[in-house]
Amino acid sequence: MLETQERSARPRRRWTLVGFTAVAVLVAGLLASCGDDDDTPASAPVSADSGSEPTAEAAPADDEAPAEEAAPAEEAAPAEEEAPAVEEAAPAEEAAPAESAGKIVIWGDTVIGPAAQATADRYTEATGIEVEIVTKEFTSLIGDFIAIAPTGEGPDVVITSNNQIANLVENGVITTVEIANADEFAPGTIDSVSQGGQVWGTPYATENLGLYRNTDLAPEPVSTVQEAMDISAELIAEGRAEAGYLIGFQPEQADTYHLFPLQSSFGNTLFVDGVGPVPSVEDVNLDTPGGFEYAQQLAEWGADGSISPDITMAIALDRFTSGVAPFFVSGPWFLPPIQESGINFSIDPIPPGGSYPVQVYQATYGFFVNAFANNPLAANDFVANFTATEESQFELYEEGGKAPAHAAALARTADDPNLAGFAAAGGNGKPIPPDYGVFSAPLATAYVQILRGEGDPVEIWQSMADATRELVAEG
Repeated sequence: MLETQERSARPRRRWTLVGFTAVAVLVAGLLASCGDDDDTPASAPVSADSGSEPTAEAAPADDEAPAEEAAPAEEAAPAEEEAPAVEEAAPAEEAAPAESAGKIVIWGDTVIGPAAQATADRYTEATGIEVEIVTKEFTSLIGDFIAIAPTGEGPDVVITSNNQIANLVENGVITTVEIANADEFAPGTIDSVSQGGQVWGTPYATENLGLYRNTDLAPEPVSTVQEAMDISAELIAEGRAEAGYLIGFQPEQADTYHLFPLQSSFGNTLFVDGVGPVPSVEDVNLDTPGGFEYAQQLAEWGADGSISPDITMAIALDRFTSGVAPFFVSGPWFLPPIQESGINFSIDPIPPGGSYPVQVYQATYGFFVNAFANNPLAANDFVANFTATEESQFELYEEGGKAPAHAAALARTADDPNLAGFAAAGGNGKPIPPDYGVFSAPLATAYVQILRGEGDPVEIWQSMADATRELVAEG
């Protein structure tokens, strides 16, 4: 569960966005004003501390220049009064160091972070600004960011999904951006990173879950979850498989996101459709007849081992890529390791467990600027301009496998059968609810209890619904 903190009293900075080419021009101009010192880093001029007039900080290279070449006395201080200032600013090594002047730091999870490296490297080539990508565990990324951002010690940019925007805005740790080419993005993607009429980041990918199917073990798509479980049981009995219908979990909590398709097929959801940015108690949609039926079915699947909370995401991925499991519920973030494994696979819509059509959560991932960034000018340029181009968005798709948010980049993926599979799987998708990580915590706990047989499933489900309402009421 993500912890929320009070908004920091530190005033938020607002910066005018400039193109990344403009940053390069600033760099070149300041290099010229810094004399012939070959040790002066090319990225120095973009320091957040350099101010809007960097040339005023760069003293003339020729210290011996006569006073007459300076402004007249009535317009400027005499040369002897200027000397101390020149002495303080002259040595290049005493100016802002390269680490603060020409660098931005980006946080992403262990899957998304590496996928952004090629784009980060290309930005460095274009501007001379170093980009460091720091990978964090998915479960701690946002909590750590919210905690450290107000201290000024956090990253300049964070990569996360749109369902975190309400949490980040509430804590005052991200700032708005202006995307000049917003009309070039696929429908709905800019809206998905917007709140309160403002755009909070640059969307770069959309994603949803699907069902990976090992076509050697299961040549044909399945129409229900029970059919998949029956096929799995037969394969295990024949010694052709070691695992069945895999849904990866976090070690100590069931994964509400990956179980939502099953939940939705019983006509049950966390909130009613159309819930706004701030859910109300009346929006909670858990203790319904379908919800109680789902809880009882979960107890049966847990008892016979069809679904186990002890199967972590890492275990599930390993078994599927090893070719010993026919089915694996996951998203495009695992395409690279699955492709590298060499197994034959297809991506299908997730089958229902109940009598209702399956829904999946659809997420939009984006780049967001820290409101307390150490290098806000470069951070805004990277986010609002550089990552918003067709080239960058297609590059991010090539590295990470997710459908681009930029319409032209997305059109270039038309021949990708895997993206087509996920698109079909997401045909009945819905946005992830606001503050999902917070409000779904009781549901995650209930999943573990029910699957492990730790009580009556209906009673556990009702208690979970009551706890969720209490969370919503607390805001």
